[in-house]
Amino acid sequence: MLTFDAWHFPDGETHLPRRMQKGALRVDGRLTYQYPLYQSGLKHCHRRRVAVDVGAHVGLFSYWMVRDFAQIVAFEPVEAHRECWAANVPARAGDVLHACALGAGPGTVDMETTPGSSGGTRVAGQGDIPLCTLDSLGLPMIDLLKIDVEGYELEVVQGAAATIARCRPVVIVEQRAKQVASFQHGPADAVAWLRRAGGTVVWTDKRDYVVTYHA
Repeated sequence: MLTFDAWHFPDGETHLPRRMQKGALRVDGRLTYQYPLYQSGLKHCHRRRVAVDVGAHVGLFSYWMVRDFAQIVAFEPVEAHRECWAANVPARAGDVLHACALGAGPGTVDMETTPGSSGGTRVAGQGDIPLCTLDSLGLPMIDLLKIDVEGYELEVVQGAAATIARCRPVVIVEQRAKQVASFQHGPADAVAWLRRAGGTVVWTDKRDYVVTYHA
């Protein structure tokens, strides 16, 4: 584990520190990553009870969710990333980090990581890492759902259909053309699915999207 600024990253990480230095946005004294995107979603949350962080990585979103929400539920399938998450995110009773990946159905997967860029870790075929659906947890409420899983976003929302319909959360979802194409998905297929489920895109830069289900 290495330390950069106020954050802990897996050994060998080089990409994210460069990105964070380039952005140079500090909040509460620490460099941030995609903080304006988080704020774009947060401002649409009328209630701030539960936030779900899918693809939690080392906690760059979870850290702020602890500040803003009464409870967070996070998912991170890679052990080294979970260790960093635990070092980065303030410990609080009621918060939970699940050691699994999310998808459209139960199973097992492998994960692959590009050297130097742990944030680009992605699903890579069959393996021994548990895969489950968000629906299988039966969460009673979600106010913010953030999904960043390097192209696997459509599978995640398909496995969260009942939860999204019941909770109508604000959704922050990444859709990068090259990443989604690697899973034979079209550009922004996860966003199209969310729209068919009644969602409205309220912000996008064509790589990340904020979708709401408010009337």
